[in-house]
Amino acid sequence: MPRSRIIMDQACVEANRQVKIIENKAIIAREKEDKDARMFLAYLAKEARKDEKQAAKEERKAARKAARKAAKELSKVE
Repeated sequence: MPRSRIIMDQACVEANRQVKIIENKAIIAREKEDKDARMFLAYLAKEARKDEKQAAKEERKAARKAARKAAKELSKVE
């Protein structure tokens, strides 16, 4: 096998190795982006649940306040 052929084969092997390294880095970056997106969506869901819980708490508080007011007015009428 001529020397130039061996050098060319080694260059092809090295080029393929570099391509695989780049592909692996791209896969890792994509997986990290996917994980970050999932984490952000989980954060948004958690915040939404927290907001719903707070709104329900305020709604119950307002209902209790209205009930107390109605009971107070009812006791005044009697």
